Amino acid sequence: MVCITGSNGKTTTTSLIYHIFKSAGLNVGLAGNIGNSLALQVATEQHDYYVIELSSFQLDNMYNFRANIAVLMNITPDHLDRYDHCMQKYVDAKFRITQNQTPEDAFIFWNDDPIIKRELDKHGLRAHLYPFAAVKEDGAIAYVEDGEVEINEPIAFNMEQEELALHGTHNLYNSLAAGISANLAGIRKEYIRKALSDFKGVEHRLEKVATVRGVSFINDSKATNVNSCWYALQSMTGKTVLILGGK
Repeated sequence: MVCITGSNGKTTTTSLIYHIFKSAGLNVGLAGNIGNSLALQVATEQHDYYVIELSSFQLDNMYNFRANIAVLMNITPDHLDRYDHCMQKYVDAKFRITQNQTPEDAFIFWNDDPIIKRELDKHGLRAHLYPFAAVKEDGAIAYVEDGEVEINEPIAFNMEQEELALHGTHNLYNSLAAGISANLAGIRKEYIRKALSDFKGVEHRLEKVATVRGVSFINDSKATNVNSCWYALQSMTGKTVLILGGK
């Protein structure tokens, strides 16, 4: 079970991990918040691996479930109306992805998220830790150095950052988390490189719709909180016009 959560990036990361596993020829199911029932697949299909997107709502009702590989992308304020407008309750819900893990399991997380770093010692983590970061820094086992993606554990892996299909800092994090997950699953390096370079992305998430008279139109309508919108804008390289709404 490879389980992914986070305030932002979980659907893209889930889809990317599934793409890598599928491209490597593994018998893998895709389930959870992404729209496919895990229970139905377990009852009617026989997969060797499951890649599961988990929202905080789903994690709230997780008691005996165990993630062999747990991925926590980030934690920023979201859905606080469900948690009595208490950020700590939301944080605790996200960290439920690590409960029931053993020393044989893996916990992958963003090393520079201040909330995650603050909470690490509070949750009795037993799994092996695999932190990732944008650049080489203390503690991180995956990062970019001199334009090259480096994953140092459990098996050394590298590829040129410019070869990644997904662009922008936030998508670098998604690619690093997916690469570590595939590495832990024992997928061969050449399959990981190819899948990270030919992934087509996810609808409504920095989705390139069309280019008209030199103007590129990008659909990022799934950016429903401040942080996800900020990351999308940060990834733009030219003059940008933002159209947004909501309340």
